Amino acid sequence: MSDFLSSVLPPMRTGDWLAKPASRIAATFHEAGQATDWMADEYAKVREALLLPEGVPLKDRLEIALDLLPRGVDVQWGEWLQGGRFATIGVICCPNRHVPTLARPAQGEHGVEWHPVARNWTSRSALEVGMTMEEFHGPHVKPLKEAYVAIDWSAPMARCNSVRVRSYTCDCLPTVYELCVAGGLGHIRRTERSAKGDRVSESPWLRDAEAKRLWHGILEGDAR
Repeated sequence: MSDFLSSVLPPMRTGDWLAKPASRIAATFHEAGQATDWMADEYAKVREALLLPEGVPLKDRLEIALDLLPRGVDVQWGEWLQGGRFATIGVICCPNRHVPTLARPAQGEHGVEWHPVARNWTSRSALEVGMTMEEFHGPHVKPLKEAYVAIDWSAPMARCNSVRVRSYTCDCLPTVYELCVAGGLGHIRRTERSAKGDRVSESPWLRDAEAKRLWHGILEGDAR
């Protein structure tokens, strides 16, 4: 736990930023527009150092962020920079839908106040570190192959009281996959995030070994 609190690396799950010391929080906003203005300012600091041409225009980034934040969806941008560095700029909602019971810091070193009842957008400064993408992100699914297995996705079924997530893909992409285990069986949960809201579906429930093979197929682009 101490390693997590002191690490300069961002957590794989964006909501877990709220478990970090309050001193790691750059500011707290009560208006989505204030949060996106901060993101634009931070992005401007690294824009000239981008390794590749800008894939998503800043105007589009801000429009998406302004749509997602009021609905309680964290926003995180990540770009490779020159010199093997990677910059991430994130705004985390508090309370957070993914970690609703997580304790929040009462006050940061810079006088940042938290308001657990109201919806806040908590920001963190751009982080520039030398690392590989695998060290920074969770796994990304590979492009879908021409010959692939089509998964029979369906609406979630409450078959067990509790489900354990064994692994999950990177939260920086619109679609997130989770390898879940419950009742001695495994299945894949898919969350598709868009401006219209989140859509959750799941694969058939399988024996553990079969679920692991299906998970590997999704990661490698052999199944979707």
